[in-house]
Amino acid sequence: GGLTSSYVNIFVTITDVNDHKPELTVPFTFALLPENSIMNVFNFSATDLDRSLRYNSVIRYDVTETIPFTIYQNGSAYNTQPLDYDSGDNTYEFQVTAIDGGGMASDPISATVQLVNENDNAPLPKVTSEWPVKYIDLEWDTDVSHDPVFSLLAEDGDIDDRLYYFIDGSSVDLTTFPFGLLNRRRGEFVLQQKLLELNTYNFTLVVTDRDPMIPNDVAESLLWQVS
Repeated sequence: GGLTSSYVNIFVTITDVNDHKPELTVPFTFALLPENSIMNVFNFSATDLDRSLRYNSVIRYDVTETIPFTIYQNGSAYNTQPLDYDSGDNTYEFQVTAIDGGGMASDPISATVQLVNENDNAPLPKVTSEWPVKYIDLEWDTDVSHDPVFSLLAEDGDIDDRLYYFIDGSSVDLTTFPFGLLNRRRGEFVLQQKLLELNTYNFTLVVTDRDPMIPNDVAESLLWQVS
């Protein structure tokens, strides 16, 4: 037989290439965010099957839209500023990707943040130039009227608020007071008793952005001094 040479050890080093994109996950893709607050809305995480630490490490999370949210290195997502529900932008939809050390991106995940309206605006008179006193002139012999003889209207910066009007009973004797509200949802006054003499009536109109008939309903109110 032939002669056999000596053995030679051959070492092969396999160099990892960036052939696996990160896998991005998040427990949920919808979050509620109270307006005017800053909080953690999502917690993203990513894994990568590449063995090399160079490629395996996720170096950043990328948001595809220009929105007031940011994602930190640990995957936690926060809004970058307090957001106002009443500004009109109530829902934020965006996509997130994870980028590994070689620049490979994961498949995007869509996420949605819905703002929750807070009662953060008190009612104000519509005619602010007459604040805090409104003067109303009526003829002294004006008869009882079921049509409005004057109106005091307010407005509220909270989009979803409904306003309620009522006369503060501590500011006037309601049994002799000649005026009454047409209904508590409108600031329209009717004349309930004929004005038989010249007189000046001072009273406080309360405008609230919550139904006063519902116990423990938190409200912001306007106290309107009227003459």
